[in-house]
Formats: sequence, structure tokens, C-alpha cells
Amino acid sequence: TPQQKKEITARTDTLQFRLSLMREDPRIHKTYVLTLRSLENLQSEWSFLNNQLVTEQQKLNDLLQGAESQRKELDRMLSRWELTSNSISGASTAKLLIDQVDVTLKDIRETQALFVQDSKFIQELLVSLSNRVIFTNEVLQTIQQGKQQVTRSLLSIDRDPIWKEIRHKKDTVFVFREERSIVEDSVLGFRDFYSQYSFSIWIHLCLALFIMIMVFILFRTLRHTIPDSDSPEINSVRKITKRPLAAGWLIAVVISFLLYPSNLPDVVLLLISLLLLPPAIVILRAVITGEARTYIYLPLIAMIMVELNRMGYSETVASRFSLMAITLFSILPLALIFGRRSQRQKIIRVRFGKLMVIVSFVAFILLAVAFFANVLGAITLAEFLSYSVIESATVTLFLYAFVAILHSISATIVHSNYMQKSSILTQYRELIFKRLKGIINLAAIYMLINFIFRIFNIWEPVYQWVVKVFSYVIKAGSMEFSLWNITLFLFIIWLTLWISRIIRTFFESEAALRDRMRRGAPGAVSLLLRISVITIGFLIAVAAAGLQFDKLAIILGAFGVGIGFGLQNIFNNLVSGIILAFERPIKDGDIIEVGSLLGIVKEIGIRSSVIRTYDGSEVIVPNGNLISNELINWTRSDLRRRGEVQVGVAYGTDPRRVIDLLLEAARSFDHVLKDPEPLALFTGFGDSSLNFRLLFWIADADMRYILQSEMTLRVNQAITDADITIPFPQRDLHLKSVDQLIFDRVKAQDQIARRQKGDAAPEN
Repeated sequence: TPQQKKEITARTDTLQFRLSLMREDPRIHKTYVLTLRSLENLQSEWSFLNNQLVTEQQKLNDLLQGAESQRKELDRMLSRWELTSNSISGASTAKLLIDQVDVTLKDIRETQALFVQDSKFIQELLVSLSNRVIFTNEVLQTIQQGKQQVTRSLLSIDRDPIWKEIRHKKDTVFVFREERSIVEDSVLGFRDFYSQYSFSIWIHLCLALFIMIMVFILFRTLRHTIPDSDSPEINSVRKITKRPLAAGWLIAVVISFLLYPSNLPDVVLLLISLLLLPPAIVILRAVITGEARTYIYLPLIAMIMVELNRMGYSETVASRFSLMAITLFSILPLALIFGRRSQRQKIIRVRFGKLMVIVSFVAFILLAVAFFANVLGAITLAEFLSYSVIESATVTLFLYAFVAILHSISATIVHSNYMQKSSILTQYRELIFKRLKGIINLAAIYMLINFIFRIFNIWEPVYQWVVKVFSYVIKAGSMEFSLWNITLFLFIIWLTLWISRIIRTFFESEAALRDRMRRGAPGAVSLLLRISVITIGFLIAVAAAGLQFDKLAIILGAFGVGIGFGLQNIFNNLVSGIILAFERPIKDGDIIEVGSLLGIVKEIGIRSSVIRTYDGSEVIVPNGNLISNELINWTRSDLRRRGEVQVGVAYGTDPRRVIDLLLEAARSFDHVLKDPEPLALFTGFGDSSLNFRLLFWIADADMRYILQSEMTLRVNQAITDADITIPFPQRDLHLKSVDQLIFDRVKAQDQIARRQKGDAAPEN
């Protein structure tokens, strides 16, 4: 539409006007004499303009593609209507219909002409924008080369020593453009930033408001669930939960680095830094106690001084003194903290104290080098070291506060009443919190290394070196591997096993899940899910390792041969585990008997199962034995179990009376089930007794031996109270003939024994 054309023309004219102004900047033609800070500022300006041009170019490309697709659709419509016009051109066709078709054809051709004009208009703008993008890319490449050259010459002397400049009153060294005021530059930079990211800014504001409200509600609602503890960590969490506005504010500002590019104007960076200061100070004062709390302000103040010095930077003696003041101000807290031995000993005793001392000592050395470099005239080196150390310290403090807030949010959620509804979350609450902290700390360490390496301009070479090392190809015959493939393979295998353990723990520990599912079903589902996860994870790991599946088939073939020879038992047990999961002949908690082994099933694994015997030992049984051998499951359908007591009474006792006593003893026992009823049987005539059997059922098979013992005691008491005798076996010995020598030998032995006792010998 004409209105859209006006808007597009206005945007491109604005970009062209800004490009024309920036082309007049003589610095882009003399990058070899600029300092590193000037080059970074220049790169930020041109990168911002380049992003605007590329964005506008993408919009025009989208419009052109839409116009081309609509033009093709008009071509198809024109062809159909032309065929229609040719088919009705006969004399018998009504003139009104022919006129309508002609009008339609005319409208289509006029619309086509408009689309051709629009396409031509957009293509001309695209050509112009492409030339501008090419030019800005060339300028950015020139600036990057200048930065590399300056970086290589950091140790060179680019200014006179400071005493010479003061003596000669040399105020300005290089001036390449007409100087504008700081306010004008700030307004221009912020206006360009808003025009480019106005939509993102409004989204950011809405998101920030939402985050602050959610954090406020979370901390206000759940902070009472934090357990009482004297540990410093829990105390820090409790203090942060009392500052929900500061926590939400800090999170809302930190996400700026995710919503916007890294090459922001200096005024925007200063604004973000100023917005980060209040919440960061509030959070840091909550988590940092003692004398260390006093020193958190110094790096933050130094950071503000750096941002102001950046915006008002010029090649003057005053700028050198300003940089020197910033460097001395940054050295001050390090000298105060580590200048005393007692203070160093306090720091060493805390967690990561030795690392803090080493890093602080390195920072002190770098700042001292920056100060003397400034004095001697190595301004580029002095500026680079001072700004890098101060920015690294500030980023560390901001990130520390941000991590402390994430720890507090994790602790609040994990200890909330909602999470206590789950038995597994309640049981493993501390472990889950510890794992969440580990993940947060690991991500924070990576972010800190990333930020510091970028600040010191070594991220790109380090990143390229790491990529080169991990992408190095290792050949093994016809197969090729790289360190990255091997690392990814091991990571996926580790992640797969970790997920498998989580699934197993979840199904074993979640009481609500066990209540909803049939007995034994959670174990079977857990086993099937673990097998599926491990199988899928292994295939993904193989694919990530770069192993082709045709070569994998060869490996699986060799694996099959190994199964046929040496691994058949292992494979048999694995398949048996799958069969146990599907058929479910046994379940966790069942009492089974396999051969001479009797016990309770504690775990059904992929390869083997664990059975706990009544002696307390845990026996690892291969799943193949549970499938191939005869197995007795005492509790497969239910937990009821039949008990038995056998008893014999003396001959002459009335059998019916004994049966009544046995039934009465069983019915009076509360643990004996009424259905099926107890049963007493007269089983027959023994050698010394009349034999009886008492059969009864109990509800809990685990209590079988205890209840059977109690039932035996009751039967014995009932028979004793009824004066019924329980006989013992009796034998009669009949001697038909004995050798006389045996009698003489027995008699002699008897006489010897009597004499030893002093008794008189009996008469014959």
C-alpha cells in the first residue's frame, strides 16, 4: 500500500542518513592509531547500525517473497480467465458475461502491474541496502583488524610518560572528529537503541513486572516452609526470601543480556549497570556477612566510574589521571583485605578461600601493572587491564547475587507444602535441593568463565582452540571418531543411566502411585521404561558418536556371535527379565520358593532379581532361573497362607473330644480367618498315639511361622487343660538267648564297681 511504501522509505532514509553521518567519521580510516577502548566504542556503533540494516533487509526480503508468491498466483488466475474468455468467445454467449470476463481480466492485469512495480521498488531498496551492509561489514572487518593489531601491541608505548605530558602541557593527542557532548551522544545512542528494539523493550518491561510479582508471591507464600537451621546457607536463603522485590528486580534486569545483543551502546550498558546496583547490594548484604560486607561497594563504585569514563573518553592528560584514579581505587580494597595476614587466614578458612586469595592476588598484580603502564605511557595496556579486572569483579558479584536468588527459589519450592504431598520429593528433598544447586553452580561457573574470557578478549581464540581439539578426527581402520563424538557418546550414556535411576526411584518411592496401581504393576512398568530408555539412549549415543548404522549392523552381528558362544547366559537373563515384566509371574513383595531358596522378592532387575531370605541374607538370582526352573509363589493371588499343627494323643482318648478341642483353640485365635473355617482331622492310628491334624488360614503370609508357633502353644495348652496325655514312643525288648560269657563279664564289671564304692558283694 502507499502507506507501507512511505514507512519503508522513511526507515531506509533514516538508515541512509545515519550511515552518511558515520561515514564522515575519520576514525574508520585511521583505526591503526586508535586505542582499544576507542575501537570497541567504534565497533559497538557500527555493529548496531549493521544490525539495523540486516533487520531491514530481512523485512524487505520477506515482503518480496510474499509479493512474488502473490504475483505467481495472479499469473495462474490470469491463465484460467484467459481460457475462460477464449471458451465463451462464440456468438451464442451473452454479451454481459463476456464484458464481465473482460473486466476481470483487466483488473488482474492492473494488479499484476502494481505487483511488478512493488517488486521493482523493493528490489531497488534491497540493492541499496545490500551495498550498505557490505560497506558496514567491511568497516567492521577493518575495526576487528585494528583491534587485533592493538591487542598484539599491548606492550608497546603509545603515549609519552605522564611527567612529560604534564611538563609540556600536552592536552590532546589525537582528535579525529568534532566532539559532541556526553549528553548528546547518550541521547543519540539511547534513541537508536529504542528505535531498533522498541518491541523487545516493552516485552521486557511486561516480563519484568510478571517476574517481580511471581517472586513476591512465591517468597511471601512459601518462606515459612524453610526449615529452621543454623547453617549459613539456610540463613542466607531465609534472608533472601524476606527481600522478594530486590530478588525479582535483579532477575528482571539480568534477563536483559538474553533479550538484547552483546554490542549495546555505552549509555544502555550504564543504565543496566545502574539498575543492577540497588538489588545487587541488597542481596549481597543479605548473603555476605562480617567484614567482607564492607568491601562489596568498592568494585561496584569502580564499575560506575569505568562506565562514566567510557562515555566521556578522550585522548587527554585528564583522561589519564581519571584512569589512574580508577586503578588506585580498585587496588585499595585488595590491599585492605589481603594486606593483613589475619585477614587472609580468615578468607582461606571459608569455602574456596584459597582460590579467592589466588584470584585476588592476580587481580592486584594486574592492577599494579596497569597503574605503572599508565605512568610510563602504555595507555592501551593500562586501560585494558584496569577495565577488564574491574568488569570481571563486578560481573562476579552480580552473578553471585543472581545465583543466591536461584538457590533461594529452589529451596523455597523444594521445601514447600505442595512438594510434601509427594512421598518421593519428601524423602529425597535434600538430595534434590543439592542436585539443583549443583546444576545452578555449574551453569554459573560456565557463564562466569564466558564473561571473563570475553572481557579479556580471549574467548574467541580459546573457543577456536577447544573446537579444534574436540573436532580432531581419530581413525580406527575404516571408522572415524573425534573427541567430541566420544564425549557426546559418554554423556548420553551417563544421562540415560541417570534417567533410568530416576525412573526406578520414582516408581519405588512414590506411595500415591503404588496406591493407584495394582500390586506389582509399578515394578513392571519401571522395568519396561528402564529397558526402553536404555535402548533408545544407546541408539542415540551411537548416532551421536557418528557411527553409521550399516557398520553398527556388523557390530551387532559380532555381538550376536558372542551371544551364541560366551554371552548366551547373560542374554538369556536379559530376555527373561523382559518376560518377567510382561507376564508378571512374580512381583515385588511376593514370597517365592525356587529350589531350596525361600524368601521375599525385593527387586526385579533387568538381568537378575534380589530375594531376601528369612535369615536376612539377600540372594541375587539370575532371571533365567526364575523362568526356566519350577517356582512356587506363595502370595501371587493373595497373602493368605494355610497353617498346620500335628498332634498325637494316647490310646484310649475320645477322638471326637480331641477334634472339638482343636477347633475351639483355632476359633478362639484372632489371627485365624473365619473363612475358610479351621479344619481338624483324625488322620489315623500311630505306633504310640492317635494322630490328628489342625488346618487353619491366616491373612498375612509373612507372619506364618510366628502365628503357627502361637497356634501350637494354644493346642498344647488346650490338651493339657483337658488332662489328655501326649504319649512318647514305647518299645518292648524280648531276649530269647544270651551267651553265658556275656553274663560272667557283666557280673565281673558289677563287682569291680561295687568294690570301688565300698559296697558288699551280693550273694549268688
